[in-house]
Amino acid sequence: TAVADRGLAVSNSRARGIGRFGGSGFARSDSLAATVGGAAISNSDALALGRFGGHAESDSISTATSVGGVAISDGAAISDGLRGGRAESVSDALADTWGGFSESRVRAVSSARRFGNSHANGIGVSVSGPRRASRADVRAVGRAYRFGRSRVNATAVEIRD
Repeated sequence: TAVADRGLAVSNSRARGIGRFGGSGFARSDSLAATVGGAAISNSDALALGRFGGHAESDSISTATSVGGVAISDGAAISDGLRGGRAESVSDALADTWGGFSESRVRAVSSARRFGNSHANGIGVSVSGPRRASRADVRAVGRAYRFGRSRVNATAVEIRD
């Protein structure tokens, strides 16, 4: 968490989890940056690996909010399942500003190999005030190799009041 008054607020968060031989690996990363009249930058990364029947789940939440300034939010969730493993990735990013510029970037990547299952879900929301710029960039990628199964959902919302 980072807070600033007419300055720069930068918040970075990273998490990593590994599950092997039927175990579970969970990675949850939350990041929040807020400012009044300045720049709020929030970065959140989560990486989870599931091997040999293990379960990998990564969850990334990034929030940036600013009044009269810039809000940039970047969230990434990456999961990988190998040899019967399950991989789930969820990445959410929110950038909210009034009277400034907001940008939300989301990456959700999930892959499954050799009878594995993968699911990737990405949601990006960007909100700005009247006559201001608002941008949401969401990328969700699901990969399946050698009898693996994959599912992908992606949602991008841009709001200009």
